[in-house]
Amino acid sequence: LTAYLHIIVCTLDYASVSAQVQVGNVLPLGELPEGTTVCNLEEKTGDRGRLARTSGNYATVIAHNPETKKTRIRLPSGAKKVVQSSNRAMIGNIHNFKTELDALLLDSGLE
Repeated sequence: LTAYLHIIVCTLDYASVSAQVQVGNVLPLGELPEGTTVCNLEEKTGDRGRLARTSGNYATVIAHNPETKKTRIRLPSGAKKVVQSSNRAMIGNIHNFKTELDALLLDSGLE
């Protein structure tokens, strides 16, 4: 029973250093591989995500510098920015599926 409960707890871990690298999880930037797309990125540690927040936008992790504990990211505008590797971000990008579905239905004439 203890092993079973441990498995359940591990699969529900989505917002910590030990969380898996998969879409929707929140991790520190330093734990993410280069090339990962992220959204709701903290500009300053603890600001709850100020960058790449609008629908369809995402930032990309470009490089890590373990000596200075900084991570270089590419913002949706194309600008590059250096932030602390301890800043958190959600893996993936934001979509407003209702808006996309409405547009699809309008285009197809079903609405």
